[in-house]
Amino acid sequence: MSVYPMAHVIEAIPTLLLFKDGQLIRTFVGVQSEAALTGAILAAAENPVIHPSSAP
Repeated sequence: MSVYPMAHVIEAIPTLLLFKDGQLIRTFVGVQSEAALTGAILAAAENPVIHPSSAP
């Protein structure tokens, strides 16, 4: 069983949690447009995640 349901509180449905490299990078609550979701996914795919331990 994953630890994500315990670590991230879902208070409304629908809720979408967008993860990259194990890091939560975006949360959507409520109905979203296809363009908003597609844009967020494409932006996440193009941009690297900066981990706090690797920041200068």
